Formats: sequence, C-alpha cells, structure tokens
Amino acid sequence: MPLTDTLPSHWKLERKNTGQPVLHTGFGKAFSLEMSKLIPLKPNQPLRKAIGYKGHPLKILDITAGWGQDAWLLAKLGCEVTAIEKNELVFMFLDFLNKNPETGPGNLNFILDDSLRYLKTIKEKKPDVIYMDPMFQINKKSASGKNLWILQQITRSSPEQTSALFEEALKKSQKRIVVKRGKREKPFRGPLLCSFSGRAVRFDVFSPTPE
Repeated sequence: MPLTDTLPSHWKLERKNTGQPVLHTGFGKAFSLEMSKLIPLKPNQPLRKAIGYKGHPLKILDITAGWGQDAWLLAKLGCEVTAIEKNELVFMFLDFLNKNPETGPGNLNFILDDSLRYLKTIKEKKPDVIYMDPMFQINKKSASGKNLWILQQITRSSPEQTSALFEEALKKSQKRIVVKRGKREKPFRGPLLCSFSGRAVRFDVFSPTPE
C-alpha cells in the first residue's frame, strides 16, 4: 500500500531537495520534524526524573514512538533507546532524521513494528525502562498540540489496544514503566510508584510485575 493512502484526501506528502519529508495538511499548513530545536533534558525536568536517570546510561524501550521527540531527548542523555512505531508514514520521518548525522544520535534506533507483538518477543535482556505515551486530549492551538493532532489523524489506537500494551509492558521491564498522561487524566490501573508533573503533562511510574 502506498504511504499516501494513509493520509486524508486533502493532505500531500513530498520531499525537499535534502530528502527531508514534508507533510502538507491543507490550508497552507506544512509539517516537518526538526529535532535540532529540542532542548536537552535538565536534571529537574519530570521526564528525566521519571525514568530514574542518575547519570548512568539506561536501556530504554519506547513502545509508542510517535514523532520521536521523547526518544530523541532520552538518547541525548546517553541512554540506549529503541523506539517502536507501527505506522509506515511516521516511521519514514523518524528513519530519515535518525540517519542524518546532524540529528540522529548513534544510540537511538527506530523499528517499524507493532509494539504489542514486539513486547511479546522479549524473553531475556529486558529493558531497564519501558516508556509509553498513549494519545490523550490535546490543545490544538499550541505548536506541540498541532503536531500531536496531525499524529492522531495518521495513527489511531483503541483503549483496548492501549490497555493490552500497558499490561504487556508491566511484564517486560526490569526496573520501571513510565506512562505519559495529560495532567488531569487518571493514571492507569496498576502498581503505581510515583508521578512527576509538568505544566501540561504528567509521568506516572509503575513497578514491573513478574510474568
């Protein structure tokens, strides 16, 4: 199936001369990923606290890569990050950036796969941390909100799929599972250890459960 078949009819996917993919969403709006504008995580930031980073590299599995910003930030800390994305169009953006020496950390690997299927293949060498960012309600007026809205139009998951992914993640992490939520949303039902809140989002930390 061509990648453009995954887009709404008035959207258009093209490449710049540099090879950078650009998505036109109509009405003069265009979207491209610019990881170089992201600011590395500081010690007091909630995501850094939530993953338990203490200055030593962690092995992190991001099972909902999306546009890859969180995976990129975690890799910039020095962690070994594997990020799973099942949508072929989104993966194309991620793969381009990761192969660009100016934007792609060498310790970040994107994989095109279904996350639940991938988790079920893990038998040994479990990651230290499994990171999960399921879809939640967004503010389209903000810059980040627009990017997430575009992502939601391309990739869709049911609550049942999200629940199954979370339950499997609890079995496949050595140290913790971190779930990103809207600040006012309830945490998932599970062995919640603690939470770290920012202005708009919250990171819930869960303890792994034995298989």
